[in-house]
Order: sequence, then C-alpha cells, then structure tokens
Amino acid sequence: MCITTRTGMLPRLALWGLAITACILPAAQVWNVEELEWQSGAHSDPYRQVELTATFLGPRNAIQTVRGFWDGGSRYRLRWTPVAPGRWTYRTQSNDPALSGKSGSFDVKPAPLTSRGFLRRDEANPSAFVFDNGERYFLFGTTLYGIVGSALDGGTWRQAIEGSARYGINKVRFYVNRWTKMIPGGQPTEMTAHVEIGDGVFLPGFAKSDEIVRLAARNGMVADLIVFFRDRTVKIGEEETKRYLRYVIARYGAFPNVIWCVQNEWEYSRLPITFWSGLGRITAAEDPWARIERAGRTYRRALSIHQQTRNDWQFNGEDWFTHAILQVGVRNNGPGAGGGDEWKRGDRDMTHVMRHGDDWGNYGILFNRGHGYPVVNDEYGYMGEPVDVSAQSDEKSPPAAFTREKHRRTMWGIYIAGGYGSTGDKYNYADGKPYTSGNWHEPAEFGDVARLVKFFTRPGVEYWRMVPANNIANGARNYVLADPGRRYFVYSANGGNVTLKLPPGQYAVTRYDPREGSSQPLPAHGVAANATFALPEASDWVLDIQVQQK
Repeated sequence: MCITTRTGMLPRLALWGLAITACILPAAQVWNVEELEWQSGAHSDPYRQVELTATFLGPRNAIQTVRGFWDGGSRYRLRWTPVAPGRWTYRTQSNDPALSGKSGSFDVKPAPLTSRGFLRRDEANPSAFVFDNGERYFLFGTTLYGIVGSALDGGTWRQAIEGSARYGINKVRFYVNRWTKMIPGGQPTEMTAHVEIGDGVFLPGFAKSDEIVRLAARNGMVADLIVFFRDRTVKIGEEETKRYLRYVIARYGAFPNVIWCVQNEWEYSRLPITFWSGLGRITAAEDPWARIERAGRTYRRALSIHQQTRNDWQFNGEDWFTHAILQVGVRNNGPGAGGGDEWKRGDRDMTHVMRHGDDWGNYGILFNRGHGYPVVNDEYGYMGEPVDVSAQSDEKSPPAAFTREKHRRTMWGIYIAGGYGSTGDKYNYADGKPYTSGNWHEPAEFGDVARLVKFFTRPGVEYWRMVPANNIANGARNYVLADPGRRYFVYSANGGNVTLKLPPGQYAVTRYDPREGSSQPLPAHGVAANATFALPEASDWVLDIQVQQK
C-alpha cells in the first residue's frame, strides 16, 4: 500500500507492511525530503543490530546510497531528498530479511523557486557560502545549545527560532540531542550527556531535534548540528562514536537546511586531532548529499568542527572540512585545555596587544583568510556575557562584562574582515540563560545584529566579492572591506578623522549609524590622492563608498 501525506513544508511517504512496494509519486520535487517507513520484527538491540540502506538510481545514471535508521519499537525509516528531476527508482538492502528488497519509484519534478537546496561552500567565491539554487547565504548564527531540552520540557523554544529569524539570524547551532534538562524553578542542570547509550539512542531527544530542524527550515534558517560534546567520545569508545555519527547522518542528512559541526571544542575531548579528522572524513564520505558537480567545480556541503579559544585554525591542510570555525572572543586571556594561554600559540602574544573586540574580532578572521574557505567565529562572545577577560590589562584588574557596545564592535570587526559569526544570549533570566536553556528572550543586542545583517544584504551589495583592505586606512581601529575599484566599506570603531588611500575618481559616500540604522548621504567626494572623512568621535560609524567615475 502506498500513502502520500503532507507535514508542513516537508512531503512524507509512508510504506507500511512487509510486502515489496512499487509506486509512483508525481508530487515528489527536487530538494524536498521524502520519508520511507517500514515495520519489522522485534530485535533485542535494533540500534546496533540492524543495518538498512537503499540504492537510488536516477536520470543520467545518477546513483545514491542512503542509510536508514531505527526510530523506536519495530519502526525503521529512511529519508531521501532528490537532487535532480526525472524518474528515480530504489531498492533496499538489509541484514533483516523483512527490510531487504523493498523497491519503488518516484517521478521527481524540478525544484520550485522557493527551494534553495543544500548549503555549500561557493567554489567560485571560496570565502563565501551558496545554496544549490545559486542563492547567496550571508551567515549570521545564534547559539541555543540546550534547545532540545527546552523542547522536551515545554520551554519557549519555538519562540527562540522564530524570534531569532525576525532579526535576520539565519543559523541556529545546537546539540542534536538532549544537552540540558530543566528542573523545577526553571534553571538548567549541569551539562549532561546528550547521548544515552544503553538500549540505544535517546529517541525522544531525536524526535524533538526533528521538530527543531523542520521549524528552522520554515523560518529560512540553517540548522548547524553539533554531533558531539567534550569528552563524550571517551566514555562511549571509538566504535560507538562512529555508530552514533552514522546514525545522525542517516537521520538528518536528507534535510537541505542541515549543516554539520562534528564536535564542540574538540580539544576538551583529550583525543588527538587525527581522531577528529577521521570523523570529519567519515561525514564527508558517507553523507549522500556531501557534494555536487557544477560548472566544472565540486561544491561541498557545509561541514566543520569547533575548536577552543585560539586564533589559528588547527585543520589547515585537511581535505574534509569546508569552512573554519573559530572561538576568538571574550575568553582570549584564559587558559586553554592544553594549559597556558591559547593566544600565545598563535603568531604573537595577542593578549597583551588587543583589548578591543573589533580589533581581535577582525584579526581572528584575517589570520585565517586566504586559504580558500569561509571563516566563521562561532563563539566571539555571548550577549550579556558577565566576564570579558580579554579586556583585563593585568590579573589584578576586575574582569569587565561584555557590554552591548563591545558586542556590536566585535561583530562589525568580524564581518568587515569578510568573516561570519554566531552570537547567543547569556543574560541570566528566571528560566535560564537562553544560550543553554534554549528559551527565548529579546535583549537590545538583537537590534544591532539586525542592522548589521540589513547593511550587508541590501540590494546591490555583493559582499561575497569583497576582500579585506585595512592597509588603505590610517590609524588604529579603522577597518576596510573592499570590492577594489568599485565599492568600499569602512568601519571606524571610535570615530574621528579617517584617511583612505583610494584610486583617483569621483565617489558617492554614505555614513551609516550601526547603533540606530540611519543613513546620511555625504557630499560627493572627488579623490586625487588621499581622502579624509571626519566622523563624530567616541562612537562607531560605517562609511559606504561607491565609485561613480574614475
């Protein structure tokens, strides 16, 4: 029997019974998730005992092998997303005879205009991201580590997704299974293992993760799934680690809005970098949607790993990741997992040089640019962070808070270097800190985020073409992102006179206020040598300079 239903934005197919099924589904479309479901007999440990895959054959001899997964009781599922229109057929393989030999076919329509496809590194502009349909992706993320716990406990997790999207945030990073558990009084417990190994995996947590991924898709957001946390892999062992990774890939790989983060702060696991590179290679090799060929280039799905506070990306030379994830932020002056000050492992002792967020935010991106991949500072500091040790000049000084003003300057420093970032809300509310509790609150910093996103995503702004050009600006804390000969963005973190070395020509100049979002056209500016712009002091400003004629 063949049944076709609709669940929100995601079409779903359920195949019941044990008989071989063959059916044509004219409603299938490119980049829509199709879900196949079967029942089988009882197993003592289905999570470990049952293997299920399906081979899909498509137009122009396209072949995809997709892994299925156990989803509780006697239920097994397989999720598949078509990548090309035309007739597709499939046949299952399993060590369970009741699940092997299932077959069927799909007539797949072209993708609708509203479908973006999978997110990939843009090989034509390798410091940027792009969707399969060619739509640009200006990444700005938020962190909701414990949103699965919030969903399990009836928290305001839906409002957290929808509220973040309203401010232009288009990525949510979270642990793919339970991380914190709420207790009476609304405070989260200590960080708990997000995987429960015993009879299998923690299926209620996965069911909520499914809901979160789907809600993120409906709000135009990418779900950045963090698979492992700290030392969990030490506790479950290498074999179980790989089994769990493959389960997560099977369960979520078909969702076009999913991207991968193998581990959060991999150094804290105490496992060698080679171990984590191995898991990265498994993800890149076994994700059926990991790569596509277009215009003679291979476009790869977004995949990376998060590291502890340090400015230098540790996986240069590896071939499995698509982008660097940094943690350069308010903990710059703190001890690292390996002991000592992590900054001192970079090119210079930055803790004694950079106290301003715009400074180290900008530098963290610049240090890693030029290697042919996007650079994302996924933990530069959370809104309401109570301790900003990077601001301390000596150990005797009391630590400052990460103020709204410094948060704003930090993120502008990051993005004016051509990088991307993720924030999070760490203010302490009665129902917990949102970055860990997954609950929704609305501090003023979100408005600053929205203004930055709006500035870079205006019509006519081709941010993916722009490159850092700090060398054309005078003085400290003045930063430049340029499409040379066409357009220049200048961020002045503290105002005053800004002198730029611009090519001779006529320029249209607009001054933008990142605190309020207002723009003010300045008089047309002719340049024969250096151009100087006077900005109000003690506040941060942005100049948008466009070439009118040369």
